[in-house]
Amino acid sequence: MHFRPVTRANISRLVVGTAAAGLLVGLAAPASSAAQDKAPATAAAVLQAADPQATYAQLSADERAEFNARYLPASTTVTEEIKPADATAFKSAAAGIAPNSIGEVQASGCWYGKATGSSRAAAGNTLYTFWVENTWCSNGSRVTSNSYRTADGETSTPGWRYEGVQTKGAGIVGNQGRAWAKHLFVLGVGGWDIQSPNECIRVKGAASGTAYADRVCSIM
Repeated sequence: MHFRPVTRANISRLVVGTAAAGLLVGLAAPASSAAQDKAPATAAAVLQAADPQATYAQLSADERAEFNARYLPASTTVTEEIKPADATAFKSAAAGIAPNSIGEVQASGCWYGKATGSSRAAAGNTLYTFWVENTWCSNGSRVTSNSYRTADGETSTPGWRYEGVQTKGAGIVGNQGRAWAKHLFVLGVGGWDIQSPNECIRVKGAASGTAYADRVCSIM
């Protein structure tokens, strides 16, 4: 389920991290514009081959670097969104007491939270996106309830496929309503699975109505 941030109850934060290079060798950005121009043809030669693994093995070092730069995860961004879930939360937002950080003016009500991760290759293209959502309520000082809503993912680069949520969980820890999910993505073609990263994403809703996102597969 997708939703957009609304009113002043919304918060968005960007965190950039480095993803594991994986099984292929020579993860690097294209060295020149000429190399970038050749990369789609190189990728097509591998992805459309009858034996993609053998075709990849026959690539030159430069061609492998071109392929890797477009198909291996190099960085991941994590963002969070908040949306009021009941009349009390909407009233808090309308009154201008949308939270900015724990310890500031407390906002009571129920809130939808969503944490989203997006993985990009070194060349800048998005490989895949994954998310988890929760709903939590607070009385302004304590989180009183929390529930897991949904989690899902999608791919944006050919060759990658989404295998779904592997595990998930939710609970209240440290006065935060937390929900997490582990997603499995696979880069593969023609029976050859090149890489299969598990991606963790977690949303943490505070008593003030603030939400935080990180890449942890646990409520702890």
